[in-house]
Amino acid sequence: MDALAIKAFTIGNVFIHDAEPFMFALVEGIAAGAMLTMIAQTMMPEAYFKGGSIVGFATLLGFIAAIISDGVVKTSLYVVVGSF
Repeated sequence: MDALAIKAFTIGNVFIHDAEPFMFALVEGIAAGAMLTMIAQTMMPEAYFKGGSIVGFATLLGFIAAIISDGVVKTSLYVVVGSF
């Protein structure tokens, strides 16, 4: 297992060594979405049994909505408080 991880790290380092910050954000975002979907599938088996595979996607959309709304609230508070 460790040898596979070392090979994956080396290959990833070769391809992403000179990449733009956007590429890092994209890769981390895809990985985070995959992790959230897997966690939802593992932690909510009854929901998957009744709702199917759409449950993971719905959970991911819920997390995205929470992140966006958190950013909107922080931005709004900064505008209101920063204007005084």
